[in-house]
Amino acid sequence: MVSTRQMTGATSEESSLQLCRTVPTTASSNVVTITSSMNTKAPAISRQMNKVCCSILNSTFQKLQNQMHTRFQTVKAKMPRRESARRNHPLACECDILETCYMRLSLLQMTFGKHIERKHCCFFPGGILDEVYSVLNYIRTSPSLDRPFKVTDELFDLSTMAMEYFKEHIEPNLPDIAYFSMYSKPENEALPSSSILSRDTSHSNSSSPPQSNMVLRKGIRKIKQGMKRYNNQLTVLRSELRNCKRKATEQAKTITEQQKLLAEQQKQTVEFANRLDETDKKNDELSRKFSTVLQVKKMHLVASLLRFARFVVRAVVPSRTCLCDSGGMIALPLIDVVNIHFKCFP
Repeated sequence: MVSTRQMTGATSEESSLQLCRTVPTTASSNVVTITSSMNTKAPAISRQMNKVCCSILNSTFQKLQNQMHTRFQTVKAKMPRRESARRNHPLACECDILETCYMRLSLLQMTFGKHIERKHCCFFPGGILDEVYSVLNYIRTSPSLDRPFKVTDELFDLSTMAMEYFKEHIEPNLPDIAYFSMYSKPENEALPSSSILSRDTSHSNSSSPPQSNMVLRKGIRKIKQGMKRYNNQLTVLRSELRNCKRKATEQAKTITEQQKLLAEQQKQTVEFANRLDETDKKNDELSRKFSTVLQVKKMHLVASLLRFARFVVRAVVPSRTCLCDSGGMIALPLIDVVNIHFKCFP
């Protein structure tokens, strides 16, 4: 027996699903648009909501790709052609950020685009779209842009993880893309490989040769268009890779020149230090010579004083001597005579 609570829960779930089916597509799109990618991890949704979410993700991805391409071309047109002048231009950081975003979106288009066109899957990594919008908001609100690679690090990591996850876990389970087939797959649904083969055989058996030729020509035309589009994208990526290589070469050349200048400056610093040491040695030698000369002069002066003292001792009386002063005679000791001589003849 089924309990009343279980019956009530089942009826409430059916009524909620029925209510979701009756919600208009525009309202569902608005509800999904205003929610972030981190808050939309619902365990189960209806087919209509799934279709709305897929269309929003695909259209937003395509719109961002076109917007990035247009904005990058606009900013690039404002930049000078000389690479040396581009590095010092005020729009250099913004151009690098937009170029990185456009390259990542182009790589995502090359990975997801062929399956999105055939409606095998949708562009599921919505966090990448949010990150691109945050980068654009940062460009719009920041007065000065510094370190462009720091701004796009999160976008680079998210896009790399999304492509690796898609190639490892999702792409092997998707239908194979048969470019050279007699059957042109309908665009409104993704069929498994067995149903494709069965329809291919039935179609080839029932159709006439002219219709088969028309289908084949149509398929070849689509393949050529796809190859042309991919070749254009490959050309763009090659040109961007060429620009990156040229920038890396110029930066390596600049680093080499700076290293040469640094080596020359270090050499000049060593020479100046050697000259300063030589000057210090010369100053020490001159000061030593000067002190020697002073000592010699002092010795000569002392010797002359000694000679004068000997002369005075020999010339005067040993005990006393007289000095005339204003017609009078004053008796002075010998030591006073020597002191008077020192004062008169310093």
